[in-house]
Amino acid sequence: TGDFSIYAADEQLQLATTALEAATERPPLLIEPEELIRRISRAKSRMLTPRLMARFAQDPVERFVAGGYRRYQRAREQANALDFDDLILVTHQLLSEHPDLLEACRDRWRHLLVDEYQDTDPSQHALVELLSRPGATNGRTRSLFVVGDGMQSIYGFRNADHSIISRFTKDFPEAAVIELLTNYRSRQPILDAAYAVIRHSRVVPPMALRSAGSALPGERCVLLHEARECREEADQV
Repeated sequence: TGDFSIYAADEQLQLATTALEAATERPPLLIEPEELIRRISRAKSRMLTPRLMARFAQDPVERFVAGGYRRYQRAREQANALDFDDLILVTHQLLSEHPDLLEACRDRWRHLLVDEYQDTDPSQHALVELLSRPGATNGRTRSLFVVGDGMQSIYGFRNADHSIISRFTKDFPEAAVIELLTNYRSRQPILDAAYAVIRHSRVVPPMALRSAGSALPGERCVLLHEARECREEADQV
């Protein structure tokens, strides 16, 4: 209903604990409530329902988690609540099943801007694609602007999928890509050292950046200092 609650971490933990306690099957290994929440969150980010998760489960652990996921969802629905992953998943489901509502949203938000695009997950990407999809009847074109750097993808532990930004031009072939190759934060030797490491990546295409600042007289390459512990490192800095 419209007066739903949004569950925070402690409320999710309570649901997960209850879901594990209600299991009738023997778990193949010990799964703590926090681990169940993490796996449920990953399934939702991949747009997997409990039934789909059970269908595509590749081992007994995943099948057990799918059962916990099902009980978690049932208890959440009975409480008329959503968790943060549901805000994306349920929105996508709602808009997909109600074209009139989707069209109203497109009329209200004609232009979409997504920052930190390299840290989006599949469910977020699906929602962006749906909202920005060209209109079939009114001739509206897609108006989507994203900002991101595949080399800065750091939220894989929160279900981000770096391959989304890597295939941007395939998902949106009509888009123009503008590369920002000038760096305003670091000197050129630091950029060169970073590129020497990242250029070996087989996951994202690296870019050679140039520093906006000119070289300083006598400027040397990056020096490496080994420290035995954090205080010694701080003293060196």
